[in-house]
Amino acid sequence: MSLVHLRISALYGPGMKDGGILKKLIEQARSGETIRLTNATKVAFDFLHVADAAASIHHLSKAADWPQSVLNLASGEEISLLTLAEVICDLVGCPKNTIQNTTEDDDFSSRAKVDTSLLESLLEGTAISTRPFAEKVKSLVYH
Repeated sequence: MSLVHLRISALYGPGMKDGGILKKLIEQARSGETIRLTNATKVAFDFLHVADAAASIHHLSKAADWPQSVLNLASGEEISLLTLAEVICDLVGCPKNTIQNTTEDDDFSSRAKVDTSLLESLLEGTAISTRPFAEKVKSLVYH
């Protein structure tokens, strides 16, 4: 039996549960309320649309052999919390000056830079693309 270990990044898309950062930011932007963030330039995410995850898994399941390592199933596109809020404000049409960022800890950092070079090599030649986030998140904002 051959196995592959997939490490999946933060998924988003149809059927997404309420309470996650994306849904919360979209709701705040739509309501026009102030979006209060903390350490927003020091916190980053790697989001993967569920359709891209499903297409990637389907493609990989057909492979004759897999690499003997963990495969990062992610977009490889790091997005800061501040940029995330700005992208959502742009899509919803709320002014960016409703975003307030407070830096509480100069030493704090939570990065999400994921190496997707192995995934990209395995998806080469297919129509599967895990980027760009700013375009794909529209499906969640405009549903």
